[in-house]
Amino acid sequence: QDTQNWDPKGKIFTHDNRTIISLNVLLLYLSQGFYPVHALLFSLICFLGLLALYDFFKRNSGLPPKLTFTLTFISPSLILWTSGILKESWLFFCLGFALYFSQKLRERYSWKSLLLLLLFIALLAGIKQYVLLLILPLLVNISFPKINSKAILISSLSIIVLGFTSFDYGLELLHNKLVDFNQLAIETK
Repeated sequence: QDTQNWDPKGKIFTHDNRTIISLNVLLLYLSQGFYPVHALLFSLICFLGLLALYDFFKRNSGLPPKLTFTLTFISPSLILWTSGILKESWLFFCLGFALYFSQKLRERYSWKSLLLLLLFIALLAGIKQYVLLLILPLLVNISFPKINSKAILISSLSIIVLGFTSFDYGLELLHNKLVDFNQLAIETK
C-alpha cells in the first residue's frame, strides 16, 4: 500500500493540509472533539477575514458599499468554500488581514502594522504558497506607495522568481530527506 500521501512528488507548490490538521488538533483542547465547535471557529475566522477584505475593497474599489458587500460576502462559491473546516477559511482570514494591514501601513506607517502584515504573510505562506506569491507584489505596492513603479516591477518579478526557485529547491530537499528516511525505515525492518 502506498502511504506517501504527504509526499509532494516533485510538485512545486503544495497545499499544506497539515496546517489545517494542526489547527484542528489545537482546537481539540477547546472543543473536546465536538465537531460543531470547530466549524463555528473556522466560520468565525473566515468571517473576520472577509470583514477585513470588505474594508479593504470598500476603501480601494470605488464601488458602492452595497455592491462591495454583496461581492465580498454573498458570492455562492465563496459561501460554499468558506463554510466548513477547509483551507479556504484560513486562506481568507490570512489574505483579508494581510491586505488590511498593508492598507494600514500605507495610511500611517507603524511597527505594529508592519509586524502584523509580516505575521499574516507568514501564515499565508503556511497554507497556500502560490497565493502568497501572486499577492506579494500587490502587498508591496500597497504598503510602500512611494517606491517608483519600475522598482516595484523589478522587485515583484524577483520575488516571484526567487519564490519559485526557493520552493522548488526546498521541496526537492524535503523529498530527498523523505526518501532517505523511508530507506532507513526499510533497512531497519
